[in-house]
Amino acid sequence: MKNIFLILKGMTIGIANVIPGVSGGTFAFIFGIYDKLTEAVGNFFTEPKKRKEYFFFILKVFVGAVLGILLFSRLLSYLLEYSQVSREITYAFFIGLIGGSIPFIIKSHSDMKPNIIRILLLFVGIALILLTIIFNQESSSSVEDHNSPLRLIWLYICGLFSGGSMIVPGFSGSALLVSLGEYETVVTTYLGSIKTYILPILVFSLGAASGIVLFAKIVEVCFKKFKSGTLYFILGLIAASLIQIVSKTKDGFDTSFIALLGVTIALISGFFLAYLTSRIKKS
Repeated sequence: MKNIFLILKGMTIGIANVIPGVSGGTFAFIFGIYDKLTEAVGNFFTEPKKRKEYFFFILKVFVGAVLGILLFSRLLSYLLEYSQVSREITYAFFIGLIGGSIPFIIKSHSDMKPNIIRILLLFVGIALILLTIIFNQESSSSVEDHNSPLRLIWLYICGLFSGGSMIVPGFSGSALLVSLGEYETVVTTYLGSIKTYILPILVFSLGAASGIVLFAKIVEVCFKKFKSGTLYFILGLIAASLIQIVSKTKDGFDTSFIALLGVTIALISGFFLAYLTSRIKKS
């Protein structure tokens, strides 16, 4: 049963990572597997005695994430594009999920009393997400030669930061790709024609993998040495990510009774799902 739960958690993380403004790291935190995931990824090559345990844990989460992307990404894309109402309801559900995770994070450590440094870290986290909103302007790529050395270097850098941001709760790797002007290129152009763009996809994936490993180690060290401060920083990221998601539905917001009812139900459902999930024992 634990293995099934772990794969299901991985599926949700995979779904979250393909939606701009939604963080896979946030859901890993909600589901209580964040600490172990960063430990497994960050120490995979340095802890040979635990490598087998780490491998199977990462494998289950990875399989779930891939299944989530393959099975649900089209459905979510349909819901986000079908109508303004379906878009509002979908994002409301994710807002509920993220909002419902905040009490869980606050209670995840015994010493969470605010002080100047922790409050400062909270605002630093908020500021980082707000900066992505300011510069989050989607631009189409005008690059003709997708296999040129400079293009491949740029794709590696985009993958590095996008992959790294995926491991940080509250920070969306897809949103960062939008900010860098490469979301449509990577998700639509490259993944839509994999055989044609195999080299760019491989280079981007290598960058993403490098970013995940690097940031996982950094986050793990922060949790071990500065857990309270790190949690305040993450709370800032998560709180501001709610603003980022709301900003995606503010234009042309449908205020009809059906739309508002759907949004309310989605918010409540997401909140209670996060609350119930946070009570499941860590895998």
